[in-house]
Order: sequence, then C-alpha cells, then structure tokens
Amino acid sequence: MKKGTAFPLVLAAFLAIAVLYAPQPLLPRFAQTYDITETRAALLVAVVLLPLSVAPLSFGALLQRLPSARVLQGSMAVLAVLVAAQAFDPSFTAFIGIRLGQGIAVAAILTALMTHIATFAQGAAMPRIMAWYVAATILGGLLGRVLAGVAAAYASWSFFSIVLSGAIVGGSAALLRLEHEPPDDAHPAEAERARFRDVLRVPRYLRLYALIFCLYFSFSAFMNFLPFRLQEVQPGASELLTGLLYVGYVAGIGVSLRAPTLARWMGGEARAAWVGTAIGLGALLTATVAVTWVLFASVVLMCIAMFMTHSIAAGWVNRAGGSRGSLINGLYVAIYYAGGVLGAYVPGFAYERVGWGAFLVVLGVMIVGAHVAAIRWWQAERRAASNAEA
Repeated sequence: MKKGTAFPLVLAAFLAIAVLYAPQPLLPRFAQTYDITETRAALLVAVVLLPLSVAPLSFGALLQRLPSARVLQGSMAVLAVLVAAQAFDPSFTAFIGIRLGQGIAVAAILTALMTHIATFAQGAAMPRIMAWYVAATILGGLLGRVLAGVAAAYASWSFFSIVLSGAIVGGSAALLRLEHEPPDDAHPAEAERARFRDVLRVPRYLRLYALIFCLYFSFSAFMNFLPFRLQEVQPGASELLTGLLYVGYVAGIGVSLRAPTLARWMGGEARAAWVGTAIGLGALLTATVAVTWVLFASVVLMCIAMFMTHSIAAGWVNRAGGSRGSLINGLYVAIYYAGGVLGAYVPGFAYERVGWGAFLVVLGVMIVGAHVAAIRWWQAERRAASNAEA
C-alpha cells in the first residue's frame, strides 16, 4: 500500500458510518415534523442498513470487474450528493428514498474499502489498518450522532447535512491517491451461491452467525429507540442531550481495540463472548430504571457488550476462514447487518403498542439467544481442547 493512502481509507469509513447514524438522535423530531409514529420514524435508520445486509453477497461481482479505488471514489461522490439532498426538507417518502440511496452508496464504499485493504495491505500493515478501520467506524457512529444533535440544537439539520456533504467531497478527493489494480476474473454466480450454502452447513460458523445476528438486533433496536425513551424519562430533552446519550460509544472504541487482550485475560474468545452477552443483559436490566443518568450508564454497558463481542467474533472469523475467508466474512457482515435492519424496526411495534418494558423483553429474548450461542461456542472449544489432549 502506498505511503499516505491509509488515512483516506480510514476517513472514508468514518464519514460513511457517520452518514448511517446521524439521524438517530433526531428521530423524535422527525416523528413530530412528519406526524408519524415512532416505528415509521425508525425506518430512517432501518432502511439505510438494508443494502449493507446484501452488499457483501452482491457487490463482489462489481469489484471483480472494476478497481476498488474507482468504486470508492464514485460511491463517495454519489453519497455527497444524496447527503446534500436531505437538507432541502424532502417529504417523508422522498427522505426514505434518499436514505435508501445513501445505504447503497455506503454499502459500496465499505465493501470496496475492505477489498482495497485486503488487496494492498501486506504483512504487519494489515492488522494495523484494520484496527484503525474498526476505531474509525465506531468513532463515526459516535460523532455522526453527537454532531447531528449539536447542529440541531444550535443550527439546523439542513446545515449539518450541507457540512457533512462537503466533508464527504473532501474525503472523495483524498481517495484520488489510491492505487488502481487490474480487475480479476469474475466467478460464476452459481458457484458463489453454492459456496455460501456450504459455509452455512458448518455448525461452528452458524453459531457465530446466530450470535452476532441476535446481539446486533438488540443493539440496533436499543440505540434506535433510545431517543424516544429519553423523551419519556425527561420530557422536552434537547437534541443535544439526546446526541450526548451516545457518548458511551467511547467505551466501545476502548474495548474493541483491546479485545484480543481481554479475550486472553478471560480465558479465550468464546468465554469473552459469553461475558459480553451477559453484559448486554445487564444493560437491558439497567435500562428499566427511569432515570436519565442510568439510561446513560445502560448505553455504556450496551456498547461494551456489542463492540467487545463483535471484535472478538470478527477476529475469530477472519482467522478461521482459511481459503474460504472472503465467503465466510461476507456472510458474517451480511448477517450482522440483517440483524441491524430488523432490530432497528421490528421491536418498535412492541414499544409503540405495549411500552418500554415489553420492548426490553423482546431485546432480552434476542440477547439470551446470543448468550446461548456463545455458550455453545465455548462448549465446542472445550470439547476440541479435550480431544486434542487425548
């Protein structure tokens, strides 16, 4: 990888994730502005995650025909236009369409970005750039939400959208320095589907997929409906306070960067995932207390649970994939975001019709599912270790 090209890649990841989650703290405002329910407002986040649940399975063919750098540059330019478009008070239907387009552009950016890193980062550069990438995505999720809340409180959503669009244009220009690789031969789609089916028949991968699907389902739901809960706990809470709710993401950055060390300290990756899902259940129990500062604490716990477990599971998948690594990773990312899409929308019906308590029960059931998957992973590792000793 050429010197100086890592930063543009990390910047692109940061900006793309910021776009995904920026509207989240403003969902109560959008619900009021468009006179819609909480669940319909939640579509503004759910719909943008939808393309990410299919991108790893569908964009591979495009990246076999075009250089990843070109796909990155083009997708960033499209994203800049779509972010600027949301500044002009579109109707709710048009806003949903814009968000769906943003999701497609972000999916192309992240898929091309990972392809570019895998192609050009060699040796010790790979884990270093991946660590930066993970930290950038978490930081993008945090600052996208916080800065949107600050802008809404002191300026406007339109102002924030224009500034973010300009930053994306700058990020797109920085990508001009990237290397351009020749296209690879495309693989037949039929063969790709066959290989995906083969992976889904392997129990050790299914356990990880079930774990991350259930956990991200709950995390996505919790973060998406959190602004509405804050309005119940503290009526009239400002967009600034709502944006600051997500400061708990800082804890996520810390545990994601230290995940391998934490796993060793806890006695292995599977056991660390077990602990992570248990912390997630603790976060939901904490969130039952109708006090603002306790709600902040529950966000910190949920971020620790999510990002520690995700970092450990993703690291295991990367190491265990072998020759099928791209397929196994692609399915992991697709299933991860499929959980996010459903979580960002479906539990809203429980919240809307029954209340916060029922909503947390739904999330608890899903985290229990993740916890069981982590226990099964731990048991499988113990059996493998016993067989190796025998």
